[in-house]
Amino acid sequence: MPRVRPPLLAALCCLALAGSARAAAPRTVYVSPTGSDAGPCTQAEPCAGFDRAYRAARPGDTVELAGGTYPPQTVGVDPTKVSATQDVLFRPAAGASVTIDGDLAMLGSHAIFRDLRLRFLYSQAVAGPQTSNHVVFQDLDGTAFLIGPNRAITIAGGDWGPNTGPGTEEDKIGPDGAIPNQWPTDIVLDGLTIHDQNSTDLSSEHMGGLFLISGGPITIENSHFLRNVVYDVQVQDFTSPDCCGMTFGAVHDVLLRNNVFEHPVTSLPEGAGDDRQPELQLDPRHGGCWSNWTIVHNTFENGLALGLDGAPCFQNVLVSGNLGPALGGQCFRGAAGLAWQGNLWLGGGCGAADATLPYGYVAAGAALVPTGVAAAAVRRVFGQAAAGSTLVRIARGLRRDLGRAWTVARVRQILSDPTYRGNRFGARGSQPALVDAKTWRASRRALR
Repeated sequence: MPRVRPPLLAALCCLALAGSARAAAPRTVYVSPTGSDAGPCTQAEPCAGFDRAYRAARPGDTVELAGGTYPPQTVGVDPTKVSATQDVLFRPAAGASVTIDGDLAMLGSHAIFRDLRLRFLYSQAVAGPQTSNHVVFQDLDGTAFLIGPNRAITIAGGDWGPNTGPGTEEDKIGPDGAIPNQWPTDIVLDGLTIHDQNSTDLSSEHMGGLFLISGGPITIENSHFLRNVVYDVQVQDFTSPDCCGMTFGAVHDVLLRNNVFEHPVTSLPEGAGDDRQPELQLDPRHGGCWSNWTIVHNTFENGLALGLDGAPCFQNVLVSGNLGPALGGQCFRGAAGLAWQGNLWLGGGCGAADATLPYGYVAAGAALVPTGVAAAAVRRVFGQAAAGSTLVRIARGLRRDLGRAWTVARVRQILSDPTYRGNRFGARGSQPALVDAKTWRASRRALR
């Protein structure tokens, strides 16, 4: 016979569960430039500092920031949040604008910072398992950022620049010489604009767009680099026992996808001319192989250098679907561990699977644009095929109007080429479509 729970115990149990659910419900913690950290961080008595609010919040809570200007902020480690399953969200109050008059240094874990203006962002590490992890910085407006040997750090969107040296730091992802055997891991940069990173004296301060030193996996995607001095991205492990306690090793497991790399510029005060250097520079002089790199669907103005100033080695490196100029000696043809596949290098490919400029387009800087009669002919082929014309009839009409080169085989080749659907080469928008999806689908009938 089943055991019957006494009504009083059942009621107490339900009350306890309800109380537990209420305790776990997300709350809002309030911060104001005029608040006090001695207060309870309520709406009536807001606290003043981000660190105080972070410690008052529980995972899943929201820290609401009143509009205004705050002094520089440092958020320290909170051991209760290192392994949390939810994040603390920092965001401005509805309709408010929040500015940090200086830097934001984040050493804590499991947090999201959204829609802030600041000077420099430090995603800072501590040694060991309490290092910063699972932090997202979303749509910030700052001069530059540094990500140390942390785990699962994302910068999503935002405007980064201008940033002028000497006296500042460049955007950087790398280890900390004071923390041995700890690397940046699972780092994502998604949708950033990194621009106007420059210097008035490059001899006294090394500058550029973004410097990758060591670590991985690292993903950089959907981002736009422009008007940065010397390079957009440089990769170099300069670490050694003398400088950093150890040699940390080459950056590995990197995904570069759907980025636009505009040409580097000269240093200030001019700062406007093309520096004639490749946007992506991988410098192998300190040893190690480029391991597990995927460089796919990016657009370059000056190109990429896989072996800048040194002879590289490769382990599982794929370069595919990119658009840019001929790379010359940076192709490393026949190198073990390196594959070129379906890129469009204007002026000469790097591998047998690379493409040539498709009919109907011309190159305009780092983009392909439809051109005159040729683009019109391609559109005509697809349009007539979608309307039910046969290959023979389409070819006959084109021969009559445009010349004898228009054969049935050529018409078939154009109809079979997915290039004309757009976005085959380079980042999104670098190669517009000559046929829309509906017309493409309808034109398949002519190939049966």
